[in-house]
Amino acid sequence: MRPLFSAIFACLFLCSAVPAAATDWQAVESHLRKAVASPGFIDAVLDQYQLQRSTRTAMRTHLNELYRSDEVIRALVREMRNAGIDKNEEVLNGNASAVGRRLGAELFQSWAIKGLARLPVADQRQFYAFTLEWMRVASADDCKQLLLANQQSALDNGLLEVKYYPQLGRGELNDYLALLRKAVFAELKDFPAAKKLTREQSEVADKAFEAHLEKLIRRGDATPDMLLAMGQLDSSPAPAACSAGKLLIHALLDMKGHAADLMMLKMVLAAQ
Repeated sequence: MRPLFSAIFACLFLCSAVPAAATDWQAVESHLRKAVASPGFIDAVLDQYQLQRSTRTAMRTHLNELYRSDEVIRALVREMRNAGIDKNEEVLNGNASAVGRRLGAELFQSWAIKGLARLPVADQRQFYAFTLEWMRVASADDCKQLLLANQQSALDNGLLEVKYYPQLGRGELNDYLALLRKAVFAELKDFPAAKKLTREQSEVADKAFEAHLEKLIRRGDATPDMLLAMGQLDSSPAPAACSAGKLLIHALLDMKGHAADLMMLKMVLAAQ
């Protein structure tokens, strides 16, 4: 599952204030700081998701932690500048919010998954444990849709993920959101150092994972439909595809030892 950052509706609301002529990016940064600190800003973001009660409280804390960060503000403005937002045709034609939603979703998704690869393996395991729990509460159709995340936009992935937040435990959701913030800040601060796998390490991980998955299959954990779905996820019925995805993540979390740590990192790197 690709990580969501619930700032996706918020990060570029300020696009409408970006002039078409030469852009004063310091003014843009100042505008962003004032915008996110203004009364009702966070509520406007949360209203986009129609969040209520404890889920809304968790997300409010999440967004406040993000937008109090100088690293986040500076990075948003830097990426807006790199993307040429001030010269974007959609923005100039009055569609700034749509551009903002797309770019915001892509940025926070990218920062989170890249940052996750910098974190200890225990944090990576927590991410996939949450993913597995999300898959258990989601409908089969939605579960399959998120497994095919690369085939849809980061914004659509985020909206789909948040749909099931109310069905998850409050503590579990708070821990997940805190993990995502930790990953984003690691990426933005460029610390800890990014991790890579050598070809030999990748081969060790693959061999160990395949052996463990085969063990689970021999034990009877997979039905014929699930086995078929592993090889053709796109065309498989949603229930079989979702069950196959859950088995693969269960196998990943069930592994032990150094090879398990390598496979966990490989999964995170593959999601980037």
